[in-house]
Amino acid sequence: MFLRRDFTVSASPEAVRKALTRLQEEGTLVRIGQGIYARARRSRLSGDSFPKEG
Repeated sequence: MFLRRDFTVSASPEAVRKALTRLQEEGTLVRIGQGIYARARRSRLSGDSFPKEG
């Protein structure tokens, strides 16, 4: 699990927002809640992304 604020130390908030949005659109990350993300796994059946366990 990743929090948006974890990355604002090394980059501007706008750069972090853009990077997280891009990773979410690619299916690499899934947004769980406001500012909370998890690594994603893509379903073989539906193609949808969901949080990866572990």
